[in-house]
Amino acid sequence: MIIRNQSSDVTQTISDGFKAMSSEIDRSLLEFTRRDGDWEKVLLHILEE
Repeated sequence: MIIRNQSSDVTQTISDGFKAMSSEIDRSLLEFTRRDGDWEKVLLHILEE
């Protein structure tokens, strides 16, 4: 039981990390498009990183 609980905690932590990362990416994308407004440039910018 203890092991199962620990692994579920780890999974939750990883999941939270990914959520935080993706919302951070969304935020920077919004900033980028608001500044630039050109989707092609945005996509190229993402692909270059």
